Amino acid sequence: MKDSIPPPPDTSTPIIIDGGGEHVPAVEAGLGPLLGLVGTWNNPNPTQGPQLGYNVMPLPQNDTPASDNVILKDFHYYEEMTFSAIPGDAANRGGDYQQNCWVLFYEQRVYFGSDAGSQENTLVHAENGDWLHLVNVAQDRGAIEDPADPIPDPNPITQPTFPIVKQVSVPHGNSILAPGISTTHPGPPHIPDVSTIPTGSVTPALLSIYNDGNYDRTNPMLNPNIILWNALEGKTVKSTTAFTVSTANEGGAVTNIIFEQKKANVSAFHTTFWLLTLEDDSTMLQYSQTMEMEFHANPGVTFYHIDAASMVPAT
Repeated sequence: MKDSIPPPPDTSTPIIIDGGGEHVPAVEAGLGPLLGLVGTWNNPNPTQGPQLGYNVMPLPQNDTPASDNVILKDFHYYEEMTFSAIPGDAANRGGDYQQNCWVLFYEQRVYFGSDAGSQENTLVHAENGDWLHLVNVAQDRGAIEDPADPIPDPNPITQPTFPIVKQVSVPHGNSILAPGISTTHPGPPHIPDVSTIPTGSVTPALLSIYNDGNYDRTNPMLNPNIILWNALEGKTVKSTTAFTVSTANEGGAVTNIIFEQKKANVSAFHTTFWLLTLEDDSTMLQYSQTMEMEFHANPGVTFYHIDAASMVPAT
């Protein structure tokens, strides 16, 4: 019954305290491309029609042999996400030079959309963490260091191969470290098609819940990224900054609690965030995120849990 559905949450209020770092000149410069993320973002008109987020989530499920003991949950969602800049940096001392980590803390909350029946407007996911911009610089002399200590010759200083890092804490018992890069170019984002169809030792029974393995890029259950293109319909994008990170890059890692390791282990994580400036100078934030998973009951198969969404600054 419609009256049993809880009211929608207020997604316009920041969910972490504004750190104020974006007003400190050194932080503003140090954050570099990440500066544009500061603030609270949400989905416009989340309770009116289809939401602008889509999730495809495979789950192990015993006693469903017709689908090889796997079920698929796919649904629209809406969310709130706040990025907060701390008023300083976190310096890693290297002995010859140092690496300054310029930091955005973030928090995200995701709610079931209008196609979830009585679960509409209820929380389905939450996470927090930070985004880092890594910059290598000459070693500072700290305030409590002996002035007689020498300052090392910093040359040569090489910059990180992957200066953008996303650190993720998911309360399912997963921790993720995903290094990557940022790029800026004129015009719209380069959004690739993705596929939720599992790979490896896949059985016909398993494929039966994925349109029998017949890929259709216009079907969000098979290609969630199609909703990102749909959200851009009729809009002119002046410029795009992309943040692309992955645990496959050097230094990346995923750790899981024992239950997850034994049942549904997350083995890899990849995401791209696109920060868009539109023709009227308004902004939009889009992302596509993929978690690769291994189910104990389906050896030799890689599953893909994919989310995609578009957001605008909260008002």
